[in-house]
Amino acid sequence: MKVFYKMHGFVALYGGSFDPIHKGHNEIIHSLCENPLYWHIILIPNFMNPLKSTPLFSAAQRLQMCEAIAKEYNHKYPPLSSLPRISVNDYEIKQNRPVFSIESIQQIKIQINANYPYAQFVFVLGRDNLSNMHKWHKPKDLCEMVKFVLINRLESKPTQLDSKLPFAQQVITPEVIECIELHNFGALSSSTVRILLKNGDINSALDMIPENLHSMIKTYFKL
Repeated sequence: MKVFYKMHGFVALYGGSFDPIHKGHNEIIHSLCENPLYWHIILIPNFMNPLKSTPLFSAAQRLQMCEAIAKEYNHKYPPLSSLPRISVNDYEIKQNRPVFSIESIQQIKIQINANYPYAQFVFVLGRDNLSNMHKWHKPKDLCEMVKFVLINRLESKPTQLDSKLPFAQQVITPEVIECIELHNFGALSSSTVRILLKNGDINSALDMIPENLHSMIKTYFKL
């Protein structure tokens, strides 16, 4: 007989280019792990962000970075379910093409709901991205599938969380569970790290990258 589990709280879906993972990403992951409301966290590296340029690191390298980060956090944080506290989903990477968020979320929900049919999901999103959600694929459907955890970076302009947002003549209201304030590394961005790496300022770039990824970065740049 198949056993189904009913968990309180949410599965947190955190997607991105992670090109590369930096200490700002790390601070977000740490905040999620510290909150037992998020009993399982899934990192979703994308093959290529449809709204961004070609990544510096390959899909395989970025997947490897995410797996290294997940492994480190799983050593620190015990599981709250039959799943590890953090896992990495490679669905978007395997498609070998840009994938809309709603597509990968649908696939992940199918996988999780096989054992956790009552699981609820939150999508981790930069607070400033709310104003760009009209560019996303099927934003209304997305808002019906997941709730949101917003990340407030230092440079972000305040967004009215309780305001309704017009997308393609449809008015939707994203349901926000919480807004995480980044106090330590909110000003960091992957683009800044990439510029430093491209300019050969490796040490300055490494200062912005979690230490357990340093050997990976050095290998890539043949240092």
